[in-house]
Amino acid sequence: MNIAPAPSLLVPLTFPTCAQIRDPGEPSSDANYVLDISCSTEHSTSLVTWGYGQAVLGVQDSRTKGAAIGGEHGSIYIFHPPPVTPSHTRTSTPSIQLVDPAGISRPTSPASHSRRPSRSGLPASRSASPSSLYFNQTFLNISPRARIVSGVSKEQVEAPKNYVDYEDEPDKLKGMLKSRSLRDRTIADTLLPSFDKGVVIEKSLPQSASSPPSIPSGSFLKRKDEAKSLLSAMNSPTISSKSMSSPPSPHVLIPSPLEPTLPSHNLSLKCHVFPPHCGPGHAISDMWMFEESNLLLALQETGDISLFRVQDGTRAAFVHLNEPVPKSTAKSVWKHLRVIDLGEKIKLILACAALCEHSQYEDDNEHEPAQESRLVLLELIVSEEQGLSESKLEVLGEWHSEGPAQCANIYKDNTGLNFLHTDRENCINIQSIRILPSFEVHFSIISNQGVKQPNPVSLAITNAFKATKNKSTEDITLEAEKQKEKASRLHLGDEHDVGALMSSGPFLGLRSRFALGKLWGLVWSSSELTAFDYQGNSIRVLFTLTLSRIKDVSIEDNHFVVICAVRSSSISQENGINFMLWMLTTTRPRLVRSSTVEGYEALRCLSMTEAMCIRTGKTGRKELVLVNEDSGISNGATVYSRSLWKALMKGSHAHSNRLTSILPLELNQIILGYSDGRIRLSSLSKLAEKANKSIFEKTSDFPLDGFICSLHLVRNDRTKERFVVGGGDDGSIGTWSLDSLKLCARWTVFLTPLVRVIQLQNEKAGPLRGCALCVSEDGTIAVFVIDGFQFLYLIPGSSAPLVRVCINGDDLLLVYSDGCARLWGVRTRELWRSTTGEKAEELINQGGWIDLSLNAKDLPPSTSISALPSYHTGLDSLCTISLNLERFLKYISITVKSVANEKTQGSSITQLRAILSIVLTPGLSHDVDEICEIKLGIQPSSGFAGYGCYSSTSLFHQENPRDAWCISPKISAARALVLVALLKALALREELYEDCQTVITFYSTSLAQAVGTSFQPPDISFLSRQWFESSNEIKQAARLLFDAGVTRLSDEENMSLVDAWQHHLPCLQPTADKESARAALALFVCGFMAIEKYSLMSTSSLVDISKSIALYLHDEQSPHRSLAIDLCSRGFHIWQHYVDAMETLRALCSLATNSRKENISAQNAGPQARLAVLQIASSNTPLFMTTLTLDILNPRNLDHRKSIMQLVAFLIRKRPLVLYHNLPRLMEAVVKSLDPNSTSSRDAVLDTATEILGHVVKTFPTVDFHMATQRLAVGTSEGAFIMYDLKTATQLYVLEAHKKRPAACSFSPDGRRLVTVSLEECAVLVWKVGSSFTNFFNPGAPPRQGHGGSQPFKTLAFNVGDEANMTIAATLEWVRFEWPADRSVKLRIRESTLTFST
Repeated sequence: MNIAPAPSLLVPLTFPTCAQIRDPGEPSSDANYVLDISCSTEHSTSLVTWGYGQAVLGVQDSRTKGAAIGGEHGSIYIFHPPPVTPSHTRTSTPSIQLVDPAGISRPTSPASHSRRPSRSGLPASRSASPSSLYFNQTFLNISPRARIVSGVSKEQVEAPKNYVDYEDEPDKLKGMLKSRSLRDRTIADTLLPSFDKGVVIEKSLPQSASSPPSIPSGSFLKRKDEAKSLLSAMNSPTISSKSMSSPPSPHVLIPSPLEPTLPSHNLSLKCHVFPPHCGPGHAISDMWMFEESNLLLALQETGDISLFRVQDGTRAAFVHLNEPVPKSTAKSVWKHLRVIDLGEKIKLILACAALCEHSQYEDDNEHEPAQESRLVLLELIVSEEQGLSESKLEVLGEWHSEGPAQCANIYKDNTGLNFLHTDRENCINIQSIRILPSFEVHFSIISNQGVKQPNPVSLAITNAFKATKNKSTEDITLEAEKQKEKASRLHLGDEHDVGALMSSGPFLGLRSRFALGKLWGLVWSSSELTAFDYQGNSIRVLFTLTLSRIKDVSIEDNHFVVICAVRSSSISQENGINFMLWMLTTTRPRLVRSSTVEGYEALRCLSMTEAMCIRTGKTGRKELVLVNEDSGISNGATVYSRSLWKALMKGSHAHSNRLTSILPLELNQIILGYSDGRIRLSSLSKLAEKANKSIFEKTSDFPLDGFICSLHLVRNDRTKERFVVGGGDDGSIGTWSLDSLKLCARWTVFLTPLVRVIQLQNEKAGPLRGCALCVSEDGTIAVFVIDGFQFLYLIPGSSAPLVRVCINGDDLLLVYSDGCARLWGVRTRELWRSTTGEKAEELINQGGWIDLSLNAKDLPPSTSISALPSYHTGLDSLCTISLNLERFLKYISITVKSVANEKTQGSSITQLRAILSIVLTPGLSHDVDEICEIKLGIQPSSGFAGYGCYSSTSLFHQENPRDAWCISPKISAARALVLVALLKALALREELYEDCQTVITFYSTSLAQAVGTSFQPPDISFLSRQWFESSNEIKQAARLLFDAGVTRLSDEENMSLVDAWQHHLPCLQPTADKESARAALALFVCGFMAIEKYSLMSTSSLVDISKSIALYLHDEQSPHRSLAIDLCSRGFHIWQHYVDAMETLRALCSLATNSRKENISAQNAGPQARLAVLQIASSNTPLFMTTLTLDILNPRNLDHRKSIMQLVAFLIRKRPLVLYHNLPRLMEAVVKSLDPNSTSSRDAVLDTATEILGHVVKTFPTVDFHMATQRLAVGTSEGAFIMYDLKTATQLYVLEAHKKRPAACSFSPDGRRLVTVSLEECAVLVWKVGSSFTNFFNPGAPPRQGHGGSQPFKTLAFNVGDEANMTIAATLEWVRFEWPADRSVKLRIRESTLTFST
């Protein structure tokens, strides 16, 4: 199983300052505000919780708690408990108080005019009198404790008192309680307190067990002015004066030790998650929580199934359920998820979709449900520990079924898996399910994902066989479906009709459970609910209940919950639900409680005593409410309701001038559209500023009548001028000049807002070349000429969304999502014909058509910033710009390193500082903050950074800078990676290098101490994946953080990590998996950990790592060669003991000198290999020189010898000291390579050898060459000088007189003298080296020096004092001979010059 590659890192940068245009003096928006407004304005469609249910009152629950809300636009809001504050010992005078938010002063504003509702919650057009928002509200961190006020007294022991927290309207509620008689209060008033009021404790009488089940009526279902809580008892409680006594001060939190207190786990909005596809029509239809692995499964109506980590909102897996082979115009609307556990790591998921006609698209039970369903069974494999693999979603198979999608389920009994559903005649059908092992399947659906298969319906069949064409098409379609079924791992058994259930209407839903050896379930229509059980191949009806407007049902072991819609008598639409809890008995169910919830959006039954819902409270603020009942107090029932989270302000309370659209063009050119109909120009650096000053550089002169809902960019090909095209919510279109923001043209042509602009520049566009196609939400197209802004005509839309636009000369083809297509004549402006999508595909396949994508971006792919793909899902997404880190770093690197003018460099550095101001977390260290502000020029920013990749985006709520490092290890790793990479880019400026390194060191090594115990250390697996898939700049940052992370781990943690990964090393895998991503990742983790923790590694582990490195290094086709090279560079001293070191070094040398184009891979390993060779040459010089000389003398072929000699020349230039002590061996090998007896070899290496000799003579003073005589003199560390004749490639003789290391040598201009010097001896020796008559009689012996023995011709002593004391490196630079004449030589030692006569 392979690991998915790491997605490209995107950095979402959110700027709250641009969220709205405020009046002078008003405080600017913050991160809390924009996330809160987004959650408040997006309608909730699904709710899931974890850690709640089955909790015991008064007992601290250790489970991790949280909730997630799915929205109508496809985004998800994740809630977590706020950080735990240290507890203090309570004294006699309590110091903890609750601050009433209603007491905070707010500015008043004139009421805005009534407008028609719009998509974003804003008014449809600008109000004549703009209203203001309550922007000075203070976010309150209420202490997470139950607000139950009591005192210790005898009365409280007998019966608990009630307490109402007058949170929003204390005076009004107090007056209501005083003025109303107790007898006038209904059961709903007594037991269903407003969610806004806090906690109510009431006592209820037990219900008789013999009473028949009945549905409450009258006042119970009657809508009240006050919002009701979720749960209540059935009977009216006995109310005494004691129970209505005035409570103590509501500010003091002192719960009675005798009174049960609801565990206080307030939630706060921590994360807003955007799946890859968001917007209208992408609603979250169902969610499922896997608490044991903290994973959240979300299903969207469009068929996207995403698996998210609830800790940080990052996506763990994804699959898109593609549309089936089209048989009709039916559309799959995905409704529900059903999940079965097959083990700790494996889950089965059934996704259910309703197949509806586009005209019959239904989202509730108001209409008869679609009577055909599409079912897909998936397998979820949860990720392993230590990041060994990612979670995986695999489609096992799919099939169609008669009956509604809500009436489908899977269950596991003693025989295996079964599929349960109802058909059109309300019959119960059961099919067995068998899942085939993957090795039994020849073709899997997963392996074909992303591969475009030929559409069998589109096969070209001549018109001569038109009569048989339909039959052929059907046959082909059936064959394709059969082939698809064969390709799946799913085998369905025969369908068994086990019986019919009587109902007054079609079934709307089904729930079932298998327990105690039998299957029992509930099915319901709009007005009836029927219970049944199935055992022994027979079905039995248990009971039937007559209810009204049933919406949903959930079941547990011994009870079930029914949710019915409630309508107000004054209005025709639903305004609430009736929530009924039934207990199962041996005969008929018993109604335990029933309650009405008004203004709800989504609800989740947690257990028999707990429920949670998201609703709009009486104050208009959205809130997340937990309701709990305890039945153990005095044999009665006590209802607790608590608001776990409440929005800061009303969702409908929209500011008169709020951001509604964004178009990022460049770092210094960001176009913003507002609700006042104007567009404004800003830049990234201005948006990041924290100061309260204008962030706009320009403002458009004339506004549109509605708010700006979309912005696009077009260009005039003739003048090269660029224009901004914007659409208003009233259907208007405006065009502004990008340079001046002056309005050039304006039309009101649509009934729905503009969503897309397509510019036609291709020559095949025919008459429409140079035009822009403006597409509205309903598919209507407006055509205008960009050059001159002439409006041409309007093409009407369709009932289904427009999905494709194609053009071919005079023909314009429009394809819609319902499978229909229309062909328009561009010149005649007439509809030529309407056809099916299959026919349109055939027409397109004939060629000549330009496919104009409706999803393409306005910006070129080279830009480093863009808007979020889901920018229309909330205010926070509108304020967010996505930064492509790799492109931005490349742009900065090129700008800073290039010879650019100061203005360009200054602008780049300004943008870099602005981004760093958002990513940095000031407040952790005063010294680091001072360096960033004063020395690096990075000022604090009001923006905040999230996490993003091409698969999803997450925005986080942060109370303080430390919170950014307390989310999850993955988020900490991503943020640290971005920080280090950006700081390294800033360090390219030499004057900032030292300070940048200081900040990098702090964020790499000191965060744990600065943040505290809540710190989440960076995830090592995430950093490893980024190393494989990122650019060099990010690779360096990932390696630095990886090394720091390994150092931070204890020895036990290191060994645990290695033990988990070493079994996946490449050398231990089968051939097919040796190059897999997981194998490479295992080598990365184990290899670099072995370098850092060598002493902890076992011999077997080191052997496997070394073999894996050699495997990748010697494989020319391996995509992971760069990893092997990097490991060799850093740990060759370790691996050389377990592999053939010389062969490994030869492979590196070959890569380092490979210059042939056909041998250069995409990784371009040459520079990396050269650096590795330099490192090895420095650390293991003997082995390196042995290999080098052997390969020069005994090469495999001429090319190999040439490459080795090129490597020598490279080493001489880069690391001369590595070769210094081995110069004699190296020069001997070079000389022998010039053997004249091997003409072809000499000719091949002559140029390279000449280059080497030139570099050696220029670099090393102890080597000299005389051109006329072709003599080469090479000094040794022992004091000898070897003389070579390059004509014959032989050694002539050796001159031995120096007793210590020589420093330099030089030939005289005529070649008859050689002078040598040793600084340690303080002597210059003069040798006669010219040819003489005696050389013919004694070949190989040095010439006679004018006296007997081997003494030099002259010995000249000198003394230069301390200047003679220098290192080898210094001698290479400061010691030189110069020849002013044939017999006069000057010796230069540093600043001293000595002249000698030879």
